[in-house]
Amino acid sequence: MRRYDIDIEAPIDEVTELAIRYVAVRRTIANALADSSRLTREYASQVLRDIADTHVEMAIEFIDRLIDALSRPEALTRYNALAILHLIANVDVRVIDRAWEGIEECLYDEHSGEVRLGAFRLLTMYGASTPTRSKRAWPLISDALRCYHGDPEFVTMLNEFMEMIVGDIDDDVRKEVNAYFKFDAANAHGPLKRKAMAIVRMTARRRTPRSTPAPKKAPAKTTPVPKTPAKKPSTKASAKTPAKKKPAKK
Repeated sequence: MRRYDIDIEAPIDEVTELAIRYVAVRRTIANALADSSRLTREYASQVLRDIADTHVEMAIEFIDRLIDALSRPEALTRYNALAILHLIANVDVRVIDRAWEGIEECLYDEHSGEVRLGAFRLLTMYGASTPTRSKRAWPLISDALRCYHGDPEFVTMLNEFMEMIVGDIDDDVRKEVNAYFKFDAANAHGPLKRKAMAIVRMTARRRTPRSTPAPKKAPAKTTPVPKTPAKKPSTKASAKTPAKKKPAKK
């Protein structure tokens, strides 16, 4: 790693404003994700995250550097890189395909629950996008749910997971999710039990394919009403309307 000319004592908000205005500053900050100094890498990752919060399009240029930053030893740089990738994935979920290996490594981070949660959040976003992606993501997600069951971040993980299962997931994945959470729905307590019961209910029905329109209901059968024969007009004058007199012959 090399050193980059960045003053980490400068207020982050001032540097963020400069980076938004000047692309050269942004590129220097992005390159600093590979700096030899941990403090510089952390500082750069925070500046880039602040930029992406309001101008995500400016972060797209640095996807490769962000993916590379997922392998940094310090948790803060990895966490910020995951957060920026999540913002980019809101624009184009395919970025997760490119970052898959790094995300998987972060999912099994041994020291930081926040890093694991950041990786889990990306996987659930990916899984919600299409049935095929849900099949790819589910093995990692289910393993994480087993590994981190009871961790402080677990309830938040379930919240993210519930966002996934209302998405466009595969029917086989839906069945496996339903079976997976039946135990907690029956035996857990408190918030975990309530969330598990909700997940079981949400996955009890099959997915309706987006491309198939909902079947139209057949019109309700009605009993034909017999027609009443029309009355012939009366030739008698109405009591209310006097009959017109014929003009007298001259």
